[in-house]
Amino acid sequence: MKQQFIFPAVLYFDDENNNYAVAFHDLDIFTEGNTVEDAFKSAKDFLVAYIKCSQHINGEITDATNYIVVKNEHQTDIVLLVDAEIDENDNSGKFIDDIFEE
Repeated sequence: MKQQFIFPAVLYFDDENNNYAVAFHDLDIFTEGNTVEDAFKSAKDFLVAYIKCSQHINGEITDATNYIVVKNEHQTDIVLLVDAEIDENDNSGKFIDDIFEE
């Protein structure tokens, strides 16, 4: 069974590191990339990893804040919607203890 998750993320240029940063304020995770495209791809990868880890640890995923709410809080920033599709039947990247249990 596949699950779809969509979270708003704030994209901004990080002057200090001279790259693009992406912040998922709902999840308290951040990532970056040298280009906007790299930052977006990294954001998708981080979101998938975060969700898989959260499901493994406690089975709960924080609800996403509504896009409009996030956009109103970050009016001068770019707010993206980042999606992650998780396939529960996909064993790639499973945690070690799950492998030994099978």
